[in-house]
Amino acid sequence: MKVDRALSELRDIDLVDAIVNELRPWKLPEARVRYFVPKMLQEVRDVSPKLTVICDRPAIREHAKKLEKAIGTVEDLLKTAPPLLRVEVLHLHASFGVEDKVGRRTLREHQDFCEARIAQLYQQLASMREACKRAPKLGTHPNYEWSKALSAQAARELMAGLSHAKITSSDNSRFRTIASFVYEYVSGESVDLKKACDRELS
Repeated sequence: MKVDRALSELRDIDLVDAIVNELRPWKLPEARVRYFVPKMLQEVRDVSPKLTVICDRPAIREHAKKLEKAIGTVEDLLKTAPPLLRVEVLHLHASFGVEDKVGRRTLREHQDFCEARIAQLYQQLASMREACKRAPKLGTHPNYEWSKALSAQAARELMAGLSHAKITSSDNSRFRTIASFVYEYVSGESVDLKKACDRELS
């Protein structure tokens, strides 16, 4: 286990060195370049698995169905709830007799307040229900690889901020090379990220 970790750390160092070299000619002193490169690499390594979970479209879709159903149930229960229970749940009793700028609220004013409060709540629930209906469009396809997309994005940001070299996605370009190095740092695999790089520059 310790040997594997040591080899992994050595690989990371080699990849940082390779990226720093590909960024020549630098816009900043070498020490600053060597400071920013591993920082960017670690950020991609940390964020990539989190986005994979956060943007899981099938999971979002299934939960949205359950939430939409639950919202409908809450609406029905509130509409059919005994008046006193509804008053307690929505804290409507707190407004009766309270002091405001024009004095104490009357019973009629309290009723108007309650009706407005209930209408506002139903409006919010309806808005949540509509959001659930839009949910299937959220997130990314299960086959979408965030690690590749973020590697291409990181390569572009590194070049834009640290290098005078031109950013292109042609074969053997520095941009493609750096993106592949970033992806190898994140995943341990050496892959040409042509599609991800083309998308990043499109």
